Amino acid sequence: MKRHFLLLCLLVSVMTAWADNYKVAATCTPLSELTSGYYVIRVFGDKANDNGNYLYGNGQRAQHDAASVTTSYEGTSTLTDANYVWKVYVGETNGQKTIQLYNVGTNKFIRKNAKEADQTNNNMLGDGAIATYNTLENANSSKGFRLKSGNVFVVDDGNTSDGYLGNWAVTETAPNCAQFKVYKVGFDVTYNFELDGKPYTKKVTALGTETPKAAYEAFYTFPGYIRATWAEGTVSESNNTFTVACNKVDGYPVETDKWYFMKIGIFGESSSNAARNGYIFDTLSQITTNTQTVRLLNNGFAWKFEGNPFDGYAIVNAAGRRLVTSVVGTSDDASTSPSMVNIKTADKAYCDKWDIQGTSVVKEGSWNAYWGKGAFVLSAKDHPEYIIHAYNSNKVGYWKSTAVDEGSAIVLSNTLPAISLNESDGKHYATYYLPFAAKAPEGVKAYAGTVSNGSVKLTEYANGVIPANKGVLLVSDNATSATFTLANDADVTAIDNDLKGVNAATELTGVDNSERVRIFSTKDGVAGFYKPNSNITSLAANKAYVMAPATQGALALNFGGDVTAINSVSDNAAMPHNAVIYDLAGRRVSHAVKGVYVINGKKIIVK
Repeated sequence: MKRHFLLLCLLVSVMTAWADNYKVAATCTPLSELTSGYYVIRVFGDKANDNGNYLYGNGQRAQHDAASVTTSYEGTSTLTDANYVWKVYVGETNGQKTIQLYNVGTNKFIRKNAKEADQTNNNMLGDGAIATYNTLENANSSKGFRLKSGNVFVVDDGNTSDGYLGNWAVTETAPNCAQFKVYKVGFDVTYNFELDGKPYTKKVTALGTETPKAAYEAFYTFPGYIRATWAEGTVSESNNTFTVACNKVDGYPVETDKWYFMKIGIFGESSSNAARNGYIFDTLSQITTNTQTVRLLNNGFAWKFEGNPFDGYAIVNAAGRRLVTSVVGTSDDASTSPSMVNIKTADKAYCDKWDIQGTSVVKEGSWNAYWGKGAFVLSAKDHPEYIIHAYNSNKVGYWKSTAVDEGSAIVLSNTLPAISLNESDGKHYATYYLPFAAKAPEGVKAYAGTVSNGSVKLTEYANGVIPANKGVLLVSDNATSATFTLANDADVTAIDNDLKGVNAATELTGVDNSERVRIFSTKDGVAGFYKPNSNITSLAANKAYVMAPATQGALALNFGGDVTAINSVSDNAAMPHNAVIYDLAGRRVSHAVKGVYVINGKKIIVK
């Protein structure tokens, strides 16, 4: 092989402990069995020979030798040149295996080109803008797998003396679309982590000069807020399986499959940076923050963590999209940011898993003031230096940085802003309408309602969990306010419910059949759903209403036959003779049909 950079390689080999010969596996590792570790890589393409050529790092180039080279490392212990060794980081996006490639000799990743849709070549190795590739098995060839990101493939494009890789918008059948086979360097190491009574298995390949802890951390970021008891000594082919007992520190900040509001930045109200505090929400474009406030306009404020500390967490928004990054941060500005994708339909390779890092990453001096609040940092999976930050103008930035401070702090909560309940006839009432499921506090009952016979028949959500996008009536004997918490849709009981609502203040004229809208109110001390007064022209945000029959002025509250403020129940024959009758809109009527009426000052239901 060419050794035109021999002096550089020798220097790197000394710096990276490549003074010994390292064994290369005799056979390639199938894509299905590929795990993070050290490998040599054969490249197949129109500039390589039939057996493929070894990929190596040369400055900023990822290239291979001429087609005439016949050297073989497979099954030998003659490899000393670290430029031919690659650290392969294996991940998964949308159930598809992804990889990132890091050259050991040059200490650089294969990076994403600035114009990846164009035919750009050279300078594929660099310090930032890490390329994450989907792996595509080639069913029609024994030459390995292809690498794709978005609409571009990695190609083998060069000449007959030196081939180098590039990112081109080609088809997978193009002759220069590169294919890859990987051959393990070193040996497998297996870690069986035990946490909360559950096992988590992780595998890497190691070289045999590392401690178990160092071999693991060469590829994986050890979870924040987790403590482990590591074995002593060094890994070897005979000492390659470890059971590691782990425990969480007090206050581990995340529970899986639980909805949260996610606030970034904990500067404090008096700080000059206080305006950078805010709750992260999905605007269907850039992730932004809403300073200091959880708004209930839509479900874009609710987030769920799916996964575990060792494999990382997918962070899913209640709107159904996922927080991702392509690991493209390059500098301390907000030119790059995390984004949202519908992960089920995205064909681009993303880093869609995140590590929760503990307080050890925080710069000295911030702990007492800020980090005792259960805060943590979110970094791209196995890339602890790529971190989400609060940025100016209520934006969320994302870049490579070790200057982590309170602007990177994320704090979770699941409580909604408190709402008021108003007293009427010895009870306290409010209506509520939310874009996500939520649970009522103790002492507050939540009811669904159906319109029937001049009243709203109410049925309690027995577990207190109210559904998304359905109105409810809240009732309490004593509570004057209610603070709900986020809940899972699976905990909602299916109940017929005619109560509607709006998440934002809405003009009545914008509602179909607005003349039938009845809003919750009290009249003469009686709670019910009444026709809006002429001075009410809009529906309040996060409040419920019902649609009444066109002939019905108002609707009483019917708690399973117990109608609000009803003193007696009768039919027409039992009515007092010559009674003065009013409907619930306050209009005098000559006689009563089905419905609820005020008769001689008492509310009567006529069946």
